[in-house]
Amino acid sequence: MQQGDPLGPALYALTLQPIVVAMRTRLNIWYLDDGTVSDDPNTVLTALTTVKEIFPEGADIGLHLNPRKSEVAFLCTDKEDEKVLLGRFEEEPPGIVSITDESATLLGSPLTKSALRRVLGEKTATFSKFSKHLGKLSSQSPFLLPRASISIPRLVYFLRCAPAWKEEDQLSAYDKALRQAMEAVLNCRLEDDSWDQATLPVKQGGVGVRCAMGVALPSFLASTHGALPLLAKLLPAELLASDSTTTEAEEAWVQRTGVEPPPVTKRTVQQEWDEPMMVEVRTRLLSTASSAEDKARLLASDQPEAGAWLGALPSPQLGTWLPDESFRVTMALRVGAPMCHEHKCGGCGAPVTAKGLHGLACKKSAGRHMRHSDANDVLSRALTSANVCNIREPIGCFRSDGKRPDGLTINPWKGGLTAAWDYTTPDTYAKSHLGPTSTRPGAAAAQAETKKRRKYASLENRHLFFPVAVETSGVWGEDGLRWVRQIGTRITATTGEKRATSFLFQRMSIAVQRGNVASILGTMPQGKTFKEIFLLTTRIP
Repeated sequence: MQQGDPLGPALYALTLQPIVVAMRTRLNIWYLDDGTVSDDPNTVLTALTTVKEIFPEGADIGLHLNPRKSEVAFLCTDKEDEKVLLGRFEEEPPGIVSITDESATLLGSPLTKSALRRVLGEKTATFSKFSKHLGKLSSQSPFLLPRASISIPRLVYFLRCAPAWKEEDQLSAYDKALRQAMEAVLNCRLEDDSWDQATLPVKQGGVGVRCAMGVALPSFLASTHGALPLLAKLLPAELLASDSTTTEAEEAWVQRTGVEPPPVTKRTVQQEWDEPMMVEVRTRLLSTASSAEDKARLLASDQPEAGAWLGALPSPQLGTWLPDESFRVTMALRVGAPMCHEHKCGGCGAPVTAKGLHGLACKKSAGRHMRHSDANDVLSRALTSANVCNIREPIGCFRSDGKRPDGLTINPWKGGLTAAWDYTTPDTYAKSHLGPTSTRPGAAAAQAETKKRRKYASLENRHLFFPVAVETSGVWGEDGLRWVRQIGTRITATTGEKRATSFLFQRMSIAVQRGNVASILGTMPQGKTFKEIFLLTTRIP
């Protein structure tokens, strides 16, 4: 059989079938060339002999028992009996390995408590070793690696195969290493509340870096319920009934979430177990939020488009890459972590707290015009990609006070009317908006859209007017959200790219975040640099 032959596994299983059938053990499980048998010592020894007797020509076609990859374990025996039994087994396949409590694994899955602790300890050490090299990359790239590859995705197999949720100290050690790695990559100190929010998925208001403590219980419960029908066929009923681990896990889950387990038909889906635990974390964070700014931030963070920038792949060519300092500020702003030392605004002289929110509302902010220009540029280019010609700040399209909208389509948008739009970014954390935004997400954007419609009411007879309001927290107003989705749909119809709408929201979200960064960093006092040193020249005689 050639490597990769689709019939290879089936032919291999047919070749081994006579051996499997001839073995008369209580437990007889095979996955291709990996077999597990269990019974009293004499029966298992007979099974080993069967491999040689029923298939003597195995060596001629390349099939033979590999003692170095064969393992034997003894249950319910004392040390002296174990030595005697091991000697008997070593006579059959010389060099067979004796399984200890710490080395007891099956296909990489730990079978004992000691083995589980060893595996988790090795995983923690390996991750700590890898994470030391993350600092050699720019912040945005090493942030994506733990989320998508080297962190929980590499640990989830063990969390599903063994009751790791019982080993809280080992899971806490892994999460501590993960937290330290994130703080080093972001150059940002994450307090407990900030870390709890960061470990939530993006759609729940986090940044998608899941922690082991939060994933262990849902992973195990979903995997266990998914395997129960097969286990009932493979294991004796009394052995299956003697294991209370699943019941203990369900009780721990109910105690953690305060709700009943999912319906029986949905218990194999990990999300059904994971969702209530994430809701519990968000509810706790909201109930313990100490300020209106924190409540507004938490309410805004789980809105669908508020975290669109987190899904963008960092690419300078595509305009989706954020420099280290920019990425640090955007992450701190999302999870409420301190981003600077308290100081006075370099523009207006107002006090700036450690969270740096003053810059988002400062009238002398350096990022307001840049954010406005970048967002309108993204909208204009998106319309062009949809084969809709447009112009910025059109002449002859004035409102009552002489001001013009940000853009106008030359082609009719709908019903023979062209579309005019005007973009704005209200600050979620401004004192004038904080009351509504701390109780209802998107309140500032909704208010801004209403004002825009009122100001441009004179245009509605000749154009379709679309106000586009995106708060500094990333929350969209309903009118602008609906219109941008229509643009994305038209781009898909024109180009065939089904992800066009998602990419458009990512670009708009990044434009908002860049403006936020410029506004926040613009509050810092500007000192003198060594610019004159670089102007010096050396004359060579």
